[in-house]
Amino acid sequence: MILAKPLFQGKNTLNQLELMAEVLKMPTEEEKVALNSPFIKEMIGSGFKEDVVKKATEDPIGLKKYLNLPDTEDGENALDLMESMLKYDPRARITAYAGLSHPYCVQFQDKDTEIEYEGQITIPETTTISDGKVMVRKLDDCVKLTTKNPVGDYRERLYELINEQPS
Repeated sequence: MILAKPLFQGKNTLNQLELMAEVLKMPTEEEKVALNSPFIKEMIGSGFKEDVVKKATEDPIGLKKYLNLPDTEDGENALDLMESMLKYDPRARITAYAGLSHPYCVQFQDKDTEIEYEGQITIPETTTISDGKVMVRKLDDCVKLTTKNPVGDYRERLYELINEQPS
């Protein structure tokens, strides 16, 4: 949205994580745990090249320099929004609702026509199937759904899980 291209366009998952660390900094142990992904934690822990770890620990690029945004109110608002979204710990990230009310996004808002969902959507960890067996059915970021259309497949699986919830 801000750059009109992917922010961290890596060649693969490991390279994408390295690019993120070089800009944002190496995640702390607490942030790694908060990611709740053994796959990512292992990649960050042992998969990074030595020079990446050194740079990300001692002298990260920083989001302001990486984004190269103009020194204007819009540029500052864009930087603030990006900094509030790009947190390793998901609990520390800005919420979708707060993000839509952020000064960078208010220009796109139409509060008269927007509908706010009052409930909470949760992805079920398990689902009981008809023969009484329990099958784990969660949306796992560590599982690649397809190589042709991962975003579409992820979205479809998410909607399936949401629709399975009792009303």
